[in-house]
Amino acid sequence: MPLKLVSHPLVADRLGYLRDKSTTPPQFRDLLQQLGFFLFYEASRECSHLREADVVTPLGWTTRTIFDDKRIVLVPILRAGLGMLELILRIVPNAEIYHVGIYRDEKTLKPIVYYSNLSSSISGKDVFILDPMVATAGSVAKCHEMVKAFNPRTIITLCAIISPEGAHILEKEAPDMQIYAASLDAGLTENGYIYPGLGDAGDRYFGNVRT
Repeated sequence: MPLKLVSHPLVADRLGYLRDKSTTPPQFRDLLQQLGFFLFYEASRECSHLREADVVTPLGWTTRTIFDDKRIVLVPILRAGLGMLELILRIVPNAEIYHVGIYRDEKTLKPIVYYSNLSSSISGKDVFILDPMVATAGSVAKCHEMVKAFNPRTIITLCAIISPEGAHILEKEAPDMQIYAASLDAGLTENGYIYPGLGDAGDRYFGNVRT
């Protein structure tokens, strides 16, 4: 399970604002979308669905590289994963989108699947799992298991922050999956939240933070 930390000034800047508890929900939404865009940009280097074609310029002709985004599959884990989807679609508008609904049991910390529309259409394609926070990694590990059953070419997870505990679990349970993250944080609290983290990404994105 290769874990690749994306080191870039713009990524670090956006992540810093996402962590800030004074960041408003509208600001948080915009920042998370931007971060998802940057992570996908880096991770898309793993895709090999390229072909060349002739192109006529105002002064002559040359060859161009075409990125076949119809071979891209985006799988946001509901609900927070939706926060990384919009800007990615701007650059791969023909990507297929499937949704997986998983929540974490607050007592056992185990993943509970409540929705999935995955299909055999993803076979042979590059699948990107979107989940801003990989804490105990149960949701991502379960999603990986579900996606892998359809034989994709690659499985890549994009996340803002991952915990050492989560990285260790995925190394054992999903060794074939690549992970692109903006940060590897210090660890987990006793309640299974990433520290220092950025809070509950879903609540902050959708404006459901309790005060």
